[in-house]
Amino acid sequence: MDMADFDQLDQTGDFETDICIIGSGPAGLSIAKEFLGSSVRVLVVESGGPERSEFSDALNDIDSVGVPYETDQKKVRARIFGGTSHLWSGRCAPFDAIDYVERDWAPMSGWPVRMADLTPYLMRASANLGLGPLYYDESVWEKGLSLKWYESRLGRAGTPPAQELDPNLLRPVFWQFSKHVDNPKDWARFGPWFRLFSSGNVRVLLNATVTQLNLADDGRSVISADVCGKTNKTGRVRAKAFVLCAGGIENPRLLLASNKVAAKGIGNQNDLVGRYFMDHVRWAFATANPPSQALQDRFCVHRLNHETGAHYYLTGFGLSPAVQKAEGLLNCAGWLILHPAPDNPWDAVRRLRSAKRNLIHDVAAIGANPGNVMRGLGRLARRMPVAHKLKKITLFADVEQQADRDSRVVLSDRKDFFGVPLPRIDWRIHDQEKNTIRRLGLAAAYEFERLGLAKINLEPWVVDPIGEDASFEGTFHPSGGTRMARESNAGVVDEHCQVHGVGGLYVAGSSVFPTNGHVNPTLTIVALAIRVADRINAQLF
Repeated sequence: MDMADFDQLDQTGDFETDICIIGSGPAGLSIAKEFLGSSVRVLVVESGGPERSEFSDALNDIDSVGVPYETDQKKVRARIFGGTSHLWSGRCAPFDAIDYVERDWAPMSGWPVRMADLTPYLMRASANLGLGPLYYDESVWEKGLSLKWYESRLGRAGTPPAQELDPNLLRPVFWQFSKHVDNPKDWARFGPWFRLFSSGNVRVLLNATVTQLNLADDGRSVISADVCGKTNKTGRVRAKAFVLCAGGIENPRLLLASNKVAAKGIGNQNDLVGRYFMDHVRWAFATANPPSQALQDRFCVHRLNHETGAHYYLTGFGLSPAVQKAEGLLNCAGWLILHPAPDNPWDAVRRLRSAKRNLIHDVAAIGANPGNVMRGLGRLARRMPVAHKLKKITLFADVEQQADRDSRVVLSDRKDFFGVPLPRIDWRIHDQEKNTIRRLGLAAAYEFERLGLAKINLEPWVVDPIGEDASFEGTFHPSGGTRMARESNAGVVDEHCQVHGVGGLYVAGSSVFPTNGHVNPTLTIVALAIRVADRINAQLF
């Protein structure tokens, strides 16, 4: 693989290639990987460099005019080789079956692809992310996921929890944690991962920002992309196919800003580029105080031994499809956040191994909590997180967003260093999202008490919808601004992620999601990207 800094190249003028991939995050590098060693020439154009810089981060600035969206984007996005995989938390899961189907209570729901269409691509995506087998439902217990340390160590089949959730009310939810190829204790980082490959047909151009996609005079194909460097050096890439992999905000921004031939922007003939912008809304809806060991043991990180190695799952809970349909609610899932107590012995153990130790205080904390130490040792024996002594447990949930035409990305009056208008985000949140989390909280309180797991304390806004409003946070999973649909009057790209009416221009990433479910998007992003690679290969090569 040839990697070069655009500003340091002697070459000026045009770059000729077969495929130009704009962006080197999980989507872009997954597409490039599919062509390694082939006769197809691939150029990956990345706006950042091998390390983060203030210059590159400033190019991600946004304006926020709707529900407040994080304006300090360097916290949540990275222009760097490998993209935002340098910032993510590693949690992966596929979308649920209900996410793909049309639901009369969920506006604009229904994907133009079926869950079965994506399954083989999810399996291929798992390899890129360092994931194990595609187990994400209750069957994972039979495969070996275990609550008991000795079963995990001996490789026996796992035992499901004795406390079974009522399937008519709540369903179990599973997330698997990604693993870095060189460091199983870290999530997959796509920059270092891709550097492991060697192939002469793939070239990476760093510090090269695409500022404009150029249409043919008839507007029916993209013929080139303009690139600029930090030193105002300019160039132009010509290719048979272009794939936009710049992320959920930058994908619609670049299409809107590419307006020299199409005045409204590329693919925007029906005023849909940037519309239906979504994110996941996250609410803390309850606490367990005092904390419950039974609740912690039931919904914690569990290990699965597999031929591909040890894989770790976070377990949670979500509203059943039956409740969603009967009550007109969205998809959602909850999990636990654990808050260690001041005398947590495992924090004391960590301090004793550092310069911050307080010998008397730390030894006393360890000696005063023998039961917690023994439970923690049992978990360490199977290389799992220890059982901390807790101050309290907070219950959080992520919820799918209602697809709203007026929730959107448009162009700001402000411009970046290269003169390209910055994105202005008008994010909308609805009562349907809040009502979904309220229902999840009430269901969890009932089920956990019925099963003897815990009596949780619901937040006031869950119990009394007329009272104080809910405080929330975004999860920075932007999606939907170039939504996928079979017809151009309903979406920006077709079911193959090609821009409607524009030959050779594809979009990969969460911006193509018609709806966003509740799960972290990276696994589906990578699966759809690999599917795009297969499509381009079949159509052009």
